[in-house]
Amino acid sequence: MITGLVRRIFGSGARSLTSIHVYGSRCYCVIREDHAHGLKFLGKHTGRKQIEKLLSATAIEIDFSRYVASGLIGECCPLKRIYVNQLPANTPTRDRWNAGLTQVDGVVSSFLFTVLDGHIGTACVHALAWAILDYVGASFLDNDKLELVLNHYRTHELGQPYHLARRLDLLSSEGRRRLGHAAGPPPTQLSQYIKRCLHDYVKDLVSRPSRNLDPAYCLTESLLRLDDDLCSIGKDIDLRAGFYESPPDGFPDDYEPTLSRDLIRVALSGAVGVTGRLYWRETESDPDQPIHLHVANVGDCGAVLLRLEDPLATDKNDMHLRAVCCTTPHQGAVNRSELERIQAEHPENPLSELFRDGGRLLGELLPSRAFGDVRYKWPAARLLEMSKALSELSSPQAPKLSPKADSSPLPHPYTSPPYLTAKPEVTHFEITRADRFLVLATDGFWEMLSIEEVRKIMEDELRERTSPATRLLWNCLATVPPPIAKAIANDGIGNSGTRAESRTAKHEQRESQQKSFGRAFKLLSLPPGLARYYRDDITVMVIELSPK
Repeated sequence: MITGLVRRIFGSGARSLTSIHVYGSRCYCVIREDHAHGLKFLGKHTGRKQIEKLLSATAIEIDFSRYVASGLIGECCPLKRIYVNQLPANTPTRDRWNAGLTQVDGVVSSFLFTVLDGHIGTACVHALAWAILDYVGASFLDNDKLELVLNHYRTHELGQPYHLARRLDLLSSEGRRRLGHAAGPPPTQLSQYIKRCLHDYVKDLVSRPSRNLDPAYCLTESLLRLDDDLCSIGKDIDLRAGFYESPPDGFPDDYEPTLSRDLIRVALSGAVGVTGRLYWRETESDPDQPIHLHVANVGDCGAVLLRLEDPLATDKNDMHLRAVCCTTPHQGAVNRSELERIQAEHPENPLSELFRDGGRLLGELLPSRAFGDVRYKWPAARLLEMSKALSELSSPQAPKLSPKADSSPLPHPYTSPPYLTAKPEVTHFEITRADRFLVLATDGFWEMLSIEEVRKIMEDELRERTSPATRLLWNCLATVPPPIAKAIANDGIGNSGTRAESRTAKHEQRESQQKSFGRAFKLLSLPPGLARYYRDDITVMVIELSPK
């Protein structure tokens, strides 16, 4: 029943809770004739340069030398540039990203960043992208700085866009167009609710007699606290109060928000993501102070650190990279430790019931850790109560839902929730002079490219500088896994006609390039919406490092 009601809440375009759009389980359809012609927005004579220009149009570049020159950041900053690019498969894309600097009293010494992938709509992932840097930033600040934050809250109205983590101005890599900020605010009522929750979190941190400032603890606590707030943990279900509009004067201090329509969307949708913090000390007295990188992963996004094998190499041809994996995907299909963890937490349920249908949690959800997704977190009584409340609020003109036609309000089995957690797995790295790139991406990227392929592509980037995020996107399209290559092989566009008997090494190389271009051409020819049947949304962030 909840499945059908979700369609009413999210609109007719919302996907089912159990829709298949996941790593390792995608159904690749052969591109039909109507796909290849009627929906094409690229001409048949489009060349590689035109396609690369098309991909570059969405690229974003952040040059940190501008911030150093302005005095905002000191010379010890290990960041050189950040490159971000996205290729949607859904309309709108369900991927989000954000980046910012922690600055409360004028001193900047850490950089926060995140790449997120939403599912069952964009409500959760959008709210998460907007709030996550502030929650993480607050957890690392000592009490003196948090008192300054509270003073800012007292002098700023709730509706003003005050952030603990300073957002970065974005420029396009082509034409240097100013693009604003990475993650815009969610709807007004929801953004006010999140600000109130963040304010409460800051007050909670200040009130503690002692604080644990261990980075892994701070990342874990802040992400779990944010997930609790997005899932409306501890809030009464009263959908009628404030369901259609917010109070006329905003939220008073004693106002306890109920689950409004926006909050319902956030709670029922979900997201996975990888979040990181780069920390350095701005001191000239000890230039050898270590630079720390902490990466917190929830779900199946991924990150890889690329290091020079020989940091002293000066010839570009002698520069070779080594890949260091920073994350492990939280999926029952590929991660045995996740199977063992959830089995230990729910010993009354056999493993065959906990993970089924290709390693999906309770036969439905591919990631075994995620934000939102209260269908796998709330107590059974609360899920049933929400299902009843939504049924009473549904339009009388809407067709009645039949229990036989819709899935149960509860997954199976559901004897000891929560079955899903947003607790991150945190890894730590000490950044050295050998480190050159940190690549973060959503699972749509890692479905297309392996870590070894990413290493080789970024090695080429060292020798011939371009926009690395765009280069990686191009290779995602040109170098695709066999199931996708087979699915798009039927259409003759871009396929070589070289005769087998006349092939030489040069011919084979040319034919391989033509096939790669043909695959990229076909995948780009599919508009968002249809493209999701062949690939996922792709977001890639490349952080270029230059440790002093």
